[in-house]
Amino acid sequence: MAKSYVWSLEDAKQFCEILREYGFSELKWVTAEFAPFSSTNKPDVILKINKNDQPEKLIFFEIFKKYKTLPSNSVEFLKERLEFIEEYLERKIHREYILGDEFSDQLLSHRLMKTPIRYLPSVPPKELVNILKDTEII
Repeated sequence: MAKSYVWSLEDAKQFCEILREYGFSELKWVTAEFAPFSSTNKPDVILKINKNDQPEKLIFFEIFKKYKTLPSNSVEFLKERLEFIEEYLERKIHREYILGDEFSDQLLSHRLMKTPIRYLPSVPPKELVNILKDTEII
C-alpha cells in the first residue's frame, strides 16, 4: 500500500478554498476537541452544498485523524464521534468523510455503510477534489 499523504494546515486551507467553488466551506476545529491538549493545527473542513433546488447538505471532512489502533467497536466509536460533531455544530451532518488509510479495511467500510460516515483515502487536496467530483459528491 502506498504511504498515506499527511496533510498540513496549508493543505486544509487550500482544500477549503477549492471547495468554495461548490458551496460555502470553512475550517473548524471540531474534532480537535477530542484531544484538547494536542496541536490546534488540526482543522476539519465543513462544506454546505445547495444543488439544483435540493435541500442544503452539510458535509464534514475530518482530515487529520491518525489512530494507532481503532477500538474493537470501531463503528460505535465513529458514530459517537459523529453525534458529538452534530451537537457541537448544532446541525445534522449529511455525510462525514474521514481521510485516512486506517479506514480502508473493507469490513469496516461495509459496516459504515449503514451510517453517514465514509472513508476517503488521504491524498493531496487537488487529488481529493477530483475524487469528490468523479464520485459526484460535489
